[in-house]
Amino acid sequence: MAERIEMREFPSKPPPFWKKTKKQYFQKDPPKFCYIENDKKISGTPLWPKDPLFHPENLEIYLQIAKEEVQRVGGKFFSGHIPLSPTRTIKFPKDWLKNQPERLTTTFTSGFLLPATAVLESRAGFYIKEGEVPSLQETVKNMKGTWLLSNLGYFLTPKLIKEEKEGGLATSHNSRHPVDEHLPVTNNCYLGGFFIRNNNEWVAYPPHLCTGGVGITKEGKPVLVNDCTLRGGAVWIDDKKYAWNAGDVNPETPNNKAVIIYTPSLRTKGNDWQNYRRFIGENRFNIIITNEGLGNYPQPKIAYVKAGSCLQPADAIVISLQKYPDNIIDKNGFVRFEFEPWFDKKIWDNLACFYEGVLPLSPEGLKDFGVWQHPHACMTQETFIPNRYRREPRTVLVKTNKSFGAFAFSGRYEYSIGISFEELPLVLNKIVNHLAPDETIQQIMGLDGGSGAKLCLIKNGEVGALNWVAPGFRNRIGDPNGNTYSCLLLKIAP
Repeated sequence: MAERIEMREFPSKPPPFWKKTKKQYFQKDPPKFCYIENDKKISGTPLWPKDPLFHPENLEIYLQIAKEEVQRVGGKFFSGHIPLSPTRTIKFPKDWLKNQPERLTTTFTSGFLLPATAVLESRAGFYIKEGEVPSLQETVKNMKGTWLLSNLGYFLTPKLIKEEKEGGLATSHNSRHPVDEHLPVTNNCYLGGFFIRNNNEWVAYPPHLCTGGVGITKEGKPVLVNDCTLRGGAVWIDDKKYAWNAGDVNPETPNNKAVIIYTPSLRTKGNDWQNYRRFIGENRFNIIITNEGLGNYPQPKIAYVKAGSCLQPADAIVISLQKYPDNIIDKNGFVRFEFEPWFDKKIWDNLACFYEGVLPLSPEGLKDFGVWQHPHACMTQETFIPNRYRREPRTVLVKTNKSFGAFAFSGRYEYSIGISFEELPLVLNKIVNHLAPDETIQQIMGLDGGSGAKLCLIKNGEVGALNWVAPGFRNRIGDPNGNTYSCLLLKIAP
């Protein structure tokens, strides 16, 4: 354990630079105001440092306090400006870490590594309620002690729901589906599977694409799981149980199966995801189930039912019945899932909660996006993920042979250009080797990026940003409070 450093408090009046931003500042056309790199071309108007509404130097006090707190418990803290090559070649000269940013060249990077003994408690949550996202400050205001926070998974945004003529994307749910299969714009569900053991209550929902996930053990420690597989299970709708086995998950043909569960990972051949269509459930009764936020975690709910063929949704699962139910399916009925473990049973049984739907990255560098190239994965992202060259704001969770940590690569700024998935693992290996030469990265989990990319210090309910929070449709420039709908929180020892 490192020598104890006296705890410092936040300044009595922290510089609330984001509060100077007009409420509607980024509502009309955010990309027009910020620096964005698309593929290998530069587009957009550089924003900082010309814009007086954002002053990264105001973050220095939070970065210093976070560094002291992390070092106090034997951890490592990092912040600095890392130059990236315009050609995407990864080279690390002697001056690979800069004290000052360079225009259209560097990315501001911050993060930490904590030994297991330093994490007293962990929490993972999804905070949307009735379609509204509370400010981060509102979410954490009653939390005592010192916490480190990163954002977590993805959710279905209004742009991914609304029809194109109403401001949605051309591939949004309501743009693709007929009217009787539309979702309300407030259906901002978590995009992935999850389960929560809440005292004696079990709340769960199936994985969408069977990707990686983040869990919290019953002892309060964070865990990363690289692969999930949906096997057998059952769903209760009110007092009626519908069970399936592993062979009933996304079958190529129904073959008179009594119960089939279709998830977004079902697909046909072809890579034209923008025009992808698959109809399922012909001559069957189909129950489309999504989930809704309760303020702390999500809960499954019936979105709609369809007698006969329906378009496979990219953002929900479908319970398809061979026989029409004898009872009326109440859209507001109680929905509860049961599952065989999605991964190692020993890990599964020891988790208090788990959120699937994030992106495992190879520590050696990602070349193939695999399931993230699935048409349904592409349709449920505002920013196209399977482009290894695109530099965006990104956050990742990291597990080494000795530590657990999180890092943020700030982007959409003239003086912090984000990072691509191709560059990220190699740069991260360099950072970890710099911080802890005796540690080796074992797992990297990519989280939601863009304006949702957040790294924060929480002290007794007060929020301090540790990265340059990117502007976006749901986030004002530099503001850690906006667009934080799900997050991971780690409490460190006093």
